[in-house]
Amino acid sequence: MTFPLYLHSYKHIHVAGLHSLTTPLLSFPDCLNSGYYDGIKCICTEGYLGATCEYPINKCVNGGYVKDRQCFCPKGFNGETCQYADNTFTLEKMDLVINIIVEIIDREYTDDLNDETSERYKELASEFRSQMKTVYQSNTSTLKDIKINSFRNGSIIVDHDVIMETDYQPDLVSVSNETFEEVIHELKSSIASQTSCNSTAYLCFNSSATTYNAEDVSKMTDWCRNVVSDDLKEFYFEHINGSVVQCVTNCTSGVTGSFNCNYGDCQLMPKSGPQCLCPDTSDFWYSGKFCDSRISRPGLIGGVTAALVILLLVVLVPTILHCKRRHRQKKNESLIRHTDYWNMTEMEKEWINTEEDTTCYTNVSGAQGIRNFSPKLENVDVSTKVVTQRPQIIGLSAANHGHQQSETSSSA
Repeated sequence: MTFPLYLHSYKHIHVAGLHSLTTPLLSFPDCLNSGYYDGIKCICTEGYLGATCEYPINKCVNGGYVKDRQCFCPKGFNGETCQYADNTFTLEKMDLVINIIVEIIDREYTDDLNDETSERYKELASEFRSQMKTVYQSNTSTLKDIKINSFRNGSIIVDHDVIMETDYQPDLVSVSNETFEEVIHELKSSIASQTSCNSTAYLCFNSSATTYNAEDVSKMTDWCRNVVSDDLKEFYFEHINGSVVQCVTNCTSGVTGSFNCNYGDCQLMPKSGPQCLCPDTSDFWYSGKFCDSRISRPGLIGGVTAALVILLLVVLVPTILHCKRRHRQKKNESLIRHTDYWNMTEMEKEWINTEEDTTCYTNVSGAQGIRNFSPKLENVDVSTKVVTQRPQIIGLSAANHGHQQSETSSSA
């Protein structure tokens, strides 16, 4: 036999001998910027944050929002655009998770309940959260959220996690057990108070189909990783400081494995983890994974300039000396080639002495100088007839007469 659970839009329910539940009429916030209410809180669209989705995100990252032209970072982040995660924080609150499965018997299952984006899914999820948040109460913990894992067929099976938040304390195991017992007692009492399932305004549950399971707190060691986002959880670990639990990283000084960033600062970057950020100053360049190398900017610039000057001299001076040596050698070769040098006029000799070496220089057109000229005989047309004028003998008779006189004198 089942009973309806009246937990929605009422003021008082009294069940003799079982449980007395007093609940105020529910009020729903106005979610802004296209956000919607899921029964617990406003679900904001991309680009907005806040209790009622009132703040735009804009340039801020990691959940930060713009207000008064600057980024306001959520707890756990810092930086101009909230780009850095806090290196250390004290674990003040703990999440206790209770997995509960209940069966709704006054609703029909449809396939669109498998789609989290469908209107049917959103409506049923909002109705379920609104009704159950008045049930899951505890004296030792506070309801933080109701996370729906799935809707399954069989009237409608709701697999969900009840997330209770409590202050951290050394005796956490006993607090967890007490919270679990209180939440389950509230659930059983509420289901037992059902009197009718005829109204569609309320969800009705099968009292014999409820199962529940709580995390074993004594076996949990990754408390810090359970309270940070997925892109940061691998970088945090617990550090016990007396009765206080601190969540630390390799950027936390004084703990095992902390980075020594020397001249730089250690910052925790989402996804990439702890990194040494080296300073950028006008006096020094810093480098290295741990900013352990420092180079003077003025010294480096002066050293590079001096090295370039020396390199230029090393290359240029031998080149000039080589060109001068080749120039003298070419002049000597030119004198040897000109066998009739001493028969030349003074102007021709001057041309030989001032002839320019082209081993190291070229003219404007890129051609070599005149001394490297050589004819290409294969381009000569040998079929062309060359006509030259025969030499003429002038004054042959006078020359013969002088010759004869010379011979007669020799005979005498």
